[in-house]
Amino acid sequence: MAKRLRIGFMGATWPCRSHAKGFAALPGAKLAAVAEPDRGKRRAFRDAVGPLREFDDYRAMIEADGLDAVVVGLPTGMHFDATRASLEAGLHVLCEKPPTTNCREMIRVARMAKRKRLAYMFCRQPRFTPQSLAARRLVAAGRIGEVYHAEARWYRARGIPLGAGGWFVNRAKGGGVLLDLGIHAIDNAWFVMGCPRPVEAFAGLHCAFSHLAPKGVEYTAEDAAVGMIRFENGATLDFTVTFALNTAGPDAANVNGSARPEWGEVRIYGDKGGVDVTAGKFVAGRRRNVKVSALPIPAKPLPIFVAQAKDFLRAVRSGTEPTNSAGQAVMLMQMLDALRKSGDTRRAVRISAPRA
Repeated sequence: MAKRLRIGFMGATWPCRSHAKGFAALPGAKLAAVAEPDRGKRRAFRDAVGPLREFDDYRAMIEADGLDAVVVGLPTGMHFDATRASLEAGLHVLCEKPPTTNCREMIRVARMAKRKRLAYMFCRQPRFTPQSLAARRLVAAGRIGEVYHAEARWYRARGIPLGAGGWFVNRAKGGGVLLDLGIHAIDNAWFVMGCPRPVEAFAGLHCAFSHLAPKGVEYTAEDAAVGMIRFENGATLDFTVTFALNTAGPDAANVNGSARPEWGEVRIYGDKGGVDVTAGKFVAGRRRNVKVSALPIPAKPLPIFVAQAKDFLRAVRSGTEPTNSAGQAVMLMQMLDALRKSGDTRRAVRISAPRA
């Protein structure tokens, strides 16, 4: 029987706790260490997942030896350095989204992982929801015909992440709503479409709510992003993501009269049918009408963090690409870079073939 892979965690926030519990549910992994400068957070992590070695700094954890792989759950601006250091140390990497802050960094990561023959996977646990997997299978099987358009939305009436020093709304450190929610919304649709290669992007970026920031928070990033991406096969994807929006939402108002805080939508359209991923519906088109049925979801699907961890372990052991591959991460960051540039220049931006 193959030995259990020893996993170290960079950061002790709730995503890392969720990742740890996902790995703990699998016989092929052993939770080995955590690196977190905040002693209280380390204690809470240990209480949640069990005893393991503790470090103040992730570099010390890497240098201590005894690991096979790491989960990077640090602030966005630290992803590239932590991933690079881990790969250089010969460790497989599962990195939280966004994988890096720009495509240039992601290309370097992809090349390094390939050169060292290590598994690299970026976290996108929504790809492992039963709805997304069922929709992806229908599209791959040709059940909705040729995909020509997709829609993705992630709205918050009020949900600006101002904690932890406000790095989410600092463009240099967190990247704003495009890197935080945009990567989710775009990838939610792009994955189901089959990850076609992007060739052009157009976006509008808006910083409309900086007046709500508390004193001392450098609010420099966009809190709303809207745009469209065109792919090599001719298909298009339009998206809208917001940290805050003056809207009542699809349900108008809840019982106490305040706006619904958050909701999303993902729909994929083909020439023979369509899928509403959010609603879990499959639409089969006919000449005079359409038939609506539920997506074919297994009765007992794996929890998403368990499914993602299982896919990562498979990639490590088999030497094959994970579902969320480095090559896809490069294209995803190409899209985000192009959308950022388009928002800044107010022009459409061409996207060249990936260099990794």
